[in-house]
Amino acid sequence: MPFSVLEVMFSGTIDRCLQLPFSSIVTDSEDGDRVAACVLSSVWKRTDTNEDADYAFKNFPENAQLFVNLLNSMHSNFWDLAPPNVQAVLHREIVSVGTPYMRKGISSRLVAEQLNKTLIKKHNIGGIISEATSLANQRLEEKHGFRCLLEKSYAIVVDSKGNCVLQLDDGTTHIKLNFKEIGGFENLPE
Repeated sequence: MPFSVLEVMFSGTIDRCLQLPFSSIVTDSEDGDRVAACVLSSVWKRTDTNEDADYAFKNFPENAQLFVNLLNSMHSNFWDLAPPNVQAVLHREIVSVGTPYMRKGISSRLVAEQLNKTLIKKHNIGGIISEATSLANQRLEEKHGFRCLLEKSYAIVVDSKGNCVLQLDDGTTHIKLNFKEIGGFENLPE
């Protein structure tokens, strides 16, 4: 996907995530201008509409629209799947680690890095959700106690000519909606 499409697709997401202190960025210690990794998270409340958690798009190429539709469909029924006591969740919207920084434990630290008891209580956070698109994120979240609430095959995303649109280079065949209740995180700082 061209950068211009990605910029439009995720600019609203970035704006939404930076309104609250639940996102983190990791820079290279040798070169503070180089981003090594990031996690962008927003708060989604049971009283919000699905559109409040949706990724927006307008006049995108067909393949980009299909990808965004898949992402949005993953969380469209989340509140039906969530425990009834959960009133708000932290939505891990973008999680990315640069290639030279992979396999160094950065993603594991970012799972709960932005969490503390004061913020969780203030925003009534009952859990964390994530649409895990890559094999690495799926494995990481499973390792950290997330459970899969919904799984969809990338093979169902086909363009108007019947071509499969999503063929990830890491071997991932499914997207997963993962969830972890906030009580599953131990030793959170105040």
